[in-house]
Amino acid sequence: MTYTDFSFDPLPPLPDLTPVFNDKDHSYTWQGFPLPGVSHLLDKTGIKEPFNRFFWQRSLMRKGMTEEEAEWHMDKVRDDSCLRGSEAHYSIERRCRNEPLELDRELPAAISKKDLQLFVMRSEQAMKELQVQKFLGVEMQLVHPVGHYCGTVDAVVETPDGITVLDWKTTGEIKKAKKERWQLFQMAAYLGAINHAFKEDGICALRVANAYCAPDGYKLVVYEKEDVLGAWRELQGLLLQYWELRVDRGQDYHHPELAAKALAAIQENWGPFE
Repeated sequence: MTYTDFSFDPLPPLPDLTPVFNDKDHSYTWQGFPLPGVSHLLDKTGIKEPFNRFFWQRSLMRKGMTEEEAEWHMDKVRDDSCLRGSEAHYSIERRCRNEPLELDRELPAAISKKDLQLFVMRSEQAMKELQVQKFLGVEMQLVHPVGHYCGTVDAVVETPDGITVLDWKTTGEIKKAKKERWQLFQMAAYLGAINHAFKEDGICALRVANAYCAPDGYKLVVYEKEDVLGAWRELQGLLLQYWELRVDRGQDYHHPELAAKALAAIQENWGPFE
């Protein structure tokens, strides 16, 4: 299988705005303090609702499974999905950098070499539809020093319609790909971090897209500018709520001193994709 080479011209590294990422528990630390990642933030503020397994469990039990067997099956499906997504993301990342896909390495049982190639092929089809001309960044870990949150951005690309923040979503079947409200907030948060970090480089991106990839197809969703701006404005309120709860009680792993600092920064310096 052959692929088109895209230009890879990464933005300069920013040590002051690069958090320390702990791959074991997917947490971030910046300037000695743990900071919430975007996914953690959306979970805690209720934008991303937890998946309710109750009806799935009952469906499996009606098919003859015991409660314990149903729990084991659901956990395995979840774990296999995570493994498949991680492997697909890793290969798509290498594809974006024009690096070899390393298909000869040992793969987990959750994904085959053929499916991995198909994930990469679908990502390329999505990139061609988006008319990607150049990659400015891949797997960029950044902190937003006003909102005091961190995130890992899948890709920042140049297209004829301007600089675009691109996020890969993988699924086993493309018919299961579903656009959800939390994904818009996720992309708005990424966009804010990118624009703040690289404003001195003239970066001002207002376009975000999700590329859903499965072995049997792909779907590209480009968000309307007005929707992204609306999510960004709402995100300010969510962050104020998040840090207010932690100023006095130090909820989760945040120090009250950090919470107070974050709250003041958001109240005083929040701007339009600052």
